[in-house]
Amino acid sequence: MDLILKIANLIAFFFLLSVNVYSGLAPVKDDDLLFLSLIVILIIACQVTHIYHQLYYVHRYDKRLSWKYAFIHLPFTLYHAWIVVVAVLTTFATITPEKTYSTTDRSSTETANSPNIIVQLVVILGLLFLESTAVAYIEAREDYAGGAVIAWTLYGVWYEQEDPVIHWSALILAIIATIYLFKPLVAKIFGRDGKQEPV
Repeated sequence: MDLILKIANLIAFFFLLSVNVYSGLAPVKDDDLLFLSLIVILIIACQVTHIYHQLYYVHRYDKRLSWKYAFIHLPFTLYHAWIVVVAVLTTFATITPEKTYSTTDRSSTETANSPNIIVQLVVILGLLFLESTAVAYIEAREDYAGGAVIAWTLYGVWYEQEDPVIHWSALILAIIATIYLFKPLVAKIFGRDGKQEPV
């Protein structure tokens, strides 16, 4: 496994170096850079996921706030959740068409063409993936920091999107993620344990 990780580090370094060096030398289409950035993000996501799982399964930590948790586990938790978000967003940027603008003759303002139904469906599936990842962070691992990163991202998608289908679905999923974040706090206030007792 260490050999695979070293090879992945070498490949990521090569791609990062090639993007930085060759981006200013030759005229490159933006689509090529998007695909290259998707490859780099996926390689980095694999590396961060490996470290995250090693920290979670091999080096179990105390859930109380400690120096080890604050300076080792929490940064990788936040980075792992963020790299999942970036991988989803980069995938959308790579596979969806660029947003086009049209200017009407009577108005000087530009109006954006709304995405077609297939793009809306793919975006909603991606948002559902992010939502399920946030719930998995919270329910399976009690990793509230990772769930908060994804919930905050869903609120950001809600705020920035103009298409009503994507806008309102992101808000609903962000509210669900927030409810899952505060579920243990509500259970503690009402004197219930977060787990169900068998019947």
